[in-house]
Amino acid sequence: MISRELLDGFTQYTLRSSTLTLSVVTLGATVTHLKRGDEDLALCCPTPREHAQNSSYANSIVGRYANRIRLGQVRIGGETVQLSCNEGRNQLHGGPNGFDKQLWTVEEAAEDRLTLSLCSPHGENGYPGELRAAVSYTLRGDTLRIDFTAQCDRDTIFAPTTHLYFTLNGDCLQTKLRMNAGQYLPVDGENLPLAPERAAGDFDFSALRPIGQDYDHCFIPEGEGRALLVGERTAIELRSDFPAMQLYTGLFLESPFHPHQGVALEPEWCPDSPNRAEFASPLLRAGEHFQRFVEYRIFDAGEVVQ
Repeated sequence: MISRELLDGFTQYTLRSSTLTLSVVTLGATVTHLKRGDEDLALCCPTPREHAQNSSYANSIVGRYANRIRLGQVRIGGETVQLSCNEGRNQLHGGPNGFDKQLWTVEEAAEDRLTLSLCSPHGENGYPGELRAAVSYTLRGDTLRIDFTAQCDRDTIFAPTTHLYFTLNGDCLQTKLRMNAGQYLPVDGENLPLAPERAAGDFDFSALRPIGQDYDHCFIPEGEGRALLVGERTAIELRSDFPAMQLYTGLFLESPFHPHQGVALEPEWCPDSPNRAEFASPLLRAGEHFQRFVEYRIFDAGEVVQ
């Protein structure tokens, strides 16, 4: 079942399944609520206008490129392309006025699915090509699926993500995590990646354990990306066909939030991958069809098998 209403001048759509309720607003294709019973699992600003003024990217679709690109520079077709920078000398999450701050168009509002689209013009934040992107939220039973599709009329770089923050505990460092990552990326002083290392010690989440400390690191899964978050009442099982996943524990969340209020597991390409031959390439060639997904199964924490 789907319904819609005006919220702070924007349109909010709400989907309901037998166990979940999902609300999405057209600004940033942003999730405003993800509820299991009376528990709201998503961290979101009180109003869309407050979201537009916030730097947390909370629950929005981000792009064109999720995470960081060194010096805001990429090589496409043998030429250096300068992108707009918004984190010092680097670019973060697609640059200023990225996908999270733009008004998306509703293409489909079906009983269990909401599809929104966005046209990013040639040269926006420095990216070549007119890019037509879409994101679909599908809610069925205990599962939320997000599908990303896109095409561009020129060779470009494209690597979006969903920046959902989950609030399964009062302090996300107490949330338990398991994921199938064999490697992680240490970072330098600008949070840009160094050479991959084996996920050992504090970076080993092969067994379910509390997150325990701050992370803003990319993990590289072995095969399909899989993770499990377990809170006091609710567990979230994630799977994705993106090549990497960023774990961010919200250390720099700003008002109206507070640090560690939510944890983000962002399916993505590795940060700075346009400049790193050892990482999967985010190059989207002219006319090619981009398609990726992330799926969340949301269920009672008591059902988790340790």
